[in-house]
Amino acid sequence: MMLVSFCTFIFIYSQYKTHLVQQKLDEHAAVVEEDLWGIVPNGPVEYLTLASKRDRYTKVTITDSLGEVFISIKGPDMDGVNGLLVAMGFIYQKNMTSDIVHKGQVIGKLTADYHNMNVYVYFYSLLVCILSYIVLVLFYKIVLGKQQLEDRIRERTADLEEEIKERKRASEALLESENRYRLIAENVADVIWTMDMDFKFTFISPSIYHQRGYTVEEAMKHSPEEFVLPESLEKMTALFAQTLTLIESGDKQGFNPIEFEVQQYCKDGSVIWINNNARILHDPDNQPISILGITHDITKRKLVEEELNLSNKRYQNLFQNSPVPLWEEDFTDLFLYLDELRTKNVQDFRKYIDNNPSFLEKCSQKIKILDVNQEVLKLLDAGTKEDLLGNLSKIFTKISYKTFKEEIIAISKGFLEFELEDEIKSLSGDKRSVFFKMTIDKEHSDSYRALIATIDITKRKQLETQLQQAQKMESIGTLAGGIAHDFNNILFPILGHSEMLIEDVPEDSPLINGLNQIYSGAIRASELVKQILTFSRQQSGELKIMKIQPILIEALKLIRSLIPTTIEIKQNINPECGIIKADPTQIHQIVMNLATNGFHAMEETGGVLKVTLKEMEFKEIDLIKPEMLPGVYACLTVADTGKGMNKELTQKIFDPFFTTKETGKGTGMGLSVVHGIVKNMNGIINVYSELGKGTEFNVYLPIAKTEKGRQVTSADASIKGGTEHILLIDDEKAIIVMEQNMLERLGYQVTSRTSSIEALEVFRTNPNKFDMVITDMAMPNISGDILAAQLTKIRPGIPVLLCTGFSETMSEEKAAFIGIKGFLLKPIVMQDLSKKIREVLENNKAKAISQ
Repeated sequence: MMLVSFCTFIFIYSQYKTHLVQQKLDEHAAVVEEDLWGIVPNGPVEYLTLASKRDRYTKVTITDSLGEVFISIKGPDMDGVNGLLVAMGFIYQKNMTSDIVHKGQVIGKLTADYHNMNVYVYFYSLLVCILSYIVLVLFYKIVLGKQQLEDRIRERTADLEEEIKERKRASEALLESENRYRLIAENVADVIWTMDMDFKFTFISPSIYHQRGYTVEEAMKHSPEEFVLPESLEKMTALFAQTLTLIESGDKQGFNPIEFEVQQYCKDGSVIWINNNARILHDPDNQPISILGITHDITKRKLVEEELNLSNKRYQNLFQNSPVPLWEEDFTDLFLYLDELRTKNVQDFRKYIDNNPSFLEKCSQKIKILDVNQEVLKLLDAGTKEDLLGNLSKIFTKISYKTFKEEIIAISKGFLEFELEDEIKSLSGDKRSVFFKMTIDKEHSDSYRALIATIDITKRKQLETQLQQAQKMESIGTLAGGIAHDFNNILFPILGHSEMLIEDVPEDSPLINGLNQIYSGAIRASELVKQILTFSRQQSGELKIMKIQPILIEALKLIRSLIPTTIEIKQNINPECGIIKADPTQIHQIVMNLATNGFHAMEETGGVLKVTLKEMEFKEIDLIKPEMLPGVYACLTVADTGKGMNKELTQKIFDPFFTTKETGKGTGMGLSVVHGIVKNMNGIINVYSELGKGTEFNVYLPIAKTEKGRQVTSADASIKGGTEHILLIDDEKAIIVMEQNMLERLGYQVTSRTSSIEALEVFRTNPNKFDMVITDMAMPNISGDILAAQLTKIRPGIPVLLCTGFSETMSEEKAAFIGIKGFLLKPIVMQDLSKKIREVLENNKAKAISQ
């Protein structure tokens, strides 16, 4: 309304001012008309110049009737505030026109450019309106506010009256509550207390006396620093500070109850553990005003907890540091699974397992490994516990599942303790033989936990296998020795008689070929017996200090000529490898047997035969087998790329007469002979083989510490006889007949006896009659070595040649030690017999001359 009035006023006023300006301009036009036609020169110009200054015309123009300008006067410029307002457009310019009339006829026009100065009036008027409006609004609000204030005062008065009534009721309820609270506080076993925000007690229940021995009055005087242990005080102070920080930040959780455990001093100096349940109380403005708490003595519980923690620490210490691998497993799911099957009428679990092959796998997945100690990580090649925690299937083997089957059956029958041997595999894939003892503990109705102590018996099982192998080899060796003795007694006459018959029968006789076959067969049989004796370690060649490189090279040349070119031979023989104590013939035999074995493995497909020799040092920790001693060894390796063998065959290859070759391609004695030779030289032989990848034999022979010796050259191979008198003793009649014929062929005089007692009597009757005694070792009544000793007592210096096919108690070295001059192994060919007789007789003569 006011705005409309203001606008109306402005419009009317503007029209009025415009009219006044037009009226003024008309007056100026009349003056100009009079002056224009008057006598005063330049009168209109001067007049209009004065008028423009006075009336603020910016320009005054006089035009004729045709519109041509013949007078134009420029008025003063607008400056100051007016100029600024003109530039801003608030003061606008307006053209005013008036006709110049002379004698009733318009002869021209007077035009003036006029600046409308009414803006000041507009502004002042607007300002007056605004101020008036403000005054009216303020007046209205004052009147209205007064009314509202009076209404609020009346409402607040009513609320206060109601609040007073409510507070009175609350005060009465609080008094009643305080009475009940005090009754509880004074009779409860726990201590109820309140503090102000400076941690000074404002109330303590009488039960403080039973808890800490102080009266209420004494306890009220204590500050927390006086009765709370420093470490507990620090924890308590930090907890309250954290709570107050929450309250200051506006978080209402700061007023929630807080629970903490601290240690406090008692009056008698003892220390107790207490549990505090406290909360900060606040006023209506949510400002903390006090602390309310309840203290409960938990000393007994803490003692039990400490003892339990100590027990757990001891258990964990024993568990983690035990030298025995220990497992902790959860069997709960397994027991639940078995119970579930029982509800389905499964009673015979052995039958159920046989009919459900996947059952054991399911059971293994239901057993969870909870914890293991460091020894288990070592046993299973695991980096961390996390590598093992989970189901058992990752470490199970086929044997594990067989053992697990029996375990499940036992569990189904109610057994909770087991002692079993089993096999598991490490995370790297290596298999371990283990012995474990398991105890399943039913902690409560729905939890079963098992503690398993494990012993790695892999090495023990390997040693047992080696011991069984050694015992088997020893038994076979003993058997082989007995067979060799009887076999030699059978071979000796065959070999001797065939040899003599070959000499007696003419070369063109049709019998000569058969005799030669008999003789060759007997020789081959005798060689087989020697192999048996070598295997059983009943016979060994003369061990000498030697380098084996030349023998290996010679053997490889021979092998190259014997095997086809489809098999490549690669050799890497280190010339710097040290000397060993060995029999050259036996070294040659080792190489030939191992190379022949490799040849047969590659005979059909071809391949590569590798022979290497190098020197290796073994320390205590590096030893391959228990019987091996620390030291430097010559390592002879013979490897092939043939068919290879599985583990079962690898364990049998050194057994006598065991062979994988076809009939007629081997006797099965080659590798057993190698085993015997190597063992006799205090070495070991190791074999590694995989199906389809070939086989590798490693022979380790100890390096000798003495200087290199010279090898003995072969002796003269001619057969020499003599005329001396020989006492011949053997309990086998066939042997003594053959041997007597052989000696007589050589020119010797022979007295033979099949009884050692008779031979002793013959010798005692005329001891000087005989130049030499040849006796068998295994004689009834009196053995050959004892007979030799008795003969020597009768006639000191009598040369005795001891012959044997097998003896566990006699060797060439022992025979020489007890005074026996010569030692021969049956069967004996004529050349060896003649050579040994001449050697013994000539050595005896030389000794007699020197004396």
